[in-house]
Amino acid sequence: DSTLNPARSSCVRSNATPRSMPASCVVVQLGQCGTQLGARVLDRVAAEAADDDRAYFFREDERGRRTARAVLIDTEPRAVGAAVGGRRGGVEWRYGAD
Repeated sequence: DSTLNPARSSCVRSNATPRSMPASCVVVQLGQCGTQLGARVLDRVAAEAADDDRAYFFREDERGRRTARAVLIDTEPRAVGAAVGGRRGGVEWRYGAD
């Protein structure tokens, strides 16, 4: 079921194969709940998705560090700050630039 497995979502898999049509997803995280849930979804994608599929959700720099393709929106700056500066549960990825 694609709703339970983000690596198999319609955003990642379409009628075109990843090699024939490059694409990416931007995760929009609204509010504190959305920010927390979005971080967990990205944790799971980073940990379980195949390397080719991770490229839809993350970009890699020259040192191999993954940065999430995400927009975090919240009226409370502390909620976004906690997500951006938070621990990733052992999975190596991050929000934003250094």
